[in-house]
Amino acid sequence: MNKENVVESERILFLSDLALFSKSAENLTDIEIYEFLQNLYKFIETEVEKSNGIIVKHMGDSTLAVFESNNIKAKIAALKESKIKLQQWLQETKFRECKFRIKIHSGNVVEAKIGEAQQYDIFGKAVHELFKMPFDDFKTSAAIVAKLW
Repeated sequence: MNKENVVESERILFLSDLALFSKSAENLTDIEIYEFLQNLYKFIETEVEKSNGIIVKHMGDSTLAVFESNNIKAKIAALKESKIKLQQWLQETKFRECKFRIKIHSGNVVEAKIGEAQQYDIFGKAVHELFKMPFDDFKTSAAIVAKLW
């Protein structure tokens, strides 16, 4: 393994999800679902990049992203604003029943480019903890709350 591309760092972790996505997509064609997801991904990518975040991966209607661990209050405020904008956009689509949900956590991760294609990814306990957190409208972990005080 080439360890020169492996970095350990503290990051803010972001995971988004669309509640009721599968139900809303049941009667749509594969092309309609693809077009919707393409637009959703573009929207999320734009919003994440505004706060200097990095998209790790899209997984169906979910997105995993990371941010540097500085200016947490400003990043949370920006993500809350983005959530409102995205929820408004959803009202103009066939997915108006969906609810855009976000959870945010903070912790140490290993960042690396993996596999033959050298795809960027993150690993570690903090990632596992993020995925274990229950979704809510806008959920912040205890680790994030501690950093805000």
